[in-house]
Formats: sequence, C-alpha cells, structure tokens
Amino acid sequence: MRKSCKADVQAYSTAQSVAGCLTDEQNARATLVSQWTQFAPESRSRCSQMVGDVAGPQSYVELLTCLQMAKDVKSLPKN
Repeated sequence: MRKSCKADVQAYSTAQSVAGCLTDEQNARATLVSQWTQFAPESRSRCSQMVGDVAGPQSYVELLTCLQMAKDVKSLPKN
C-alpha cells in the first residue's frame, strides 16, 4: 500500500500525505474485514477484479467504495 499511496500523492498533487493515505487504507481494510460478509458474493468478486491484480487489491479504499456503491445500487427502487 505504501507504494500505491506514494504514487497517488505524487500523481494527483494532493494535500494528503503518504501517512494520511496509509491511515485511510488501514481503516478501509479494517472495515472490509468486519463487513466482508455483508456484501453480495457477486459484488465482492466483481469489485475485487476491478481494483486488484494477482497480488491482491491495489487499494482497500477503492475496493470498499466499489462494494458500498454496489450495495447502495441494490437498495434503489426498481422502476
């Protein structure tokens, strides 16, 4: 994650520090661990493929965001 955070901070010229990015990633990972079973299996698979590679997720924040969005979409009324 450190490499990913360093690249993001440099690429996007954000005010966020690498340490702040790492904290966000650690918090997202902790949330994923505690809420993993609350997300639909197909969402877990699709989101994991979208944000990951063979070594695992490139960003826990991106994975968590994808899963939360997929969960929210399922709760929208169907017209």
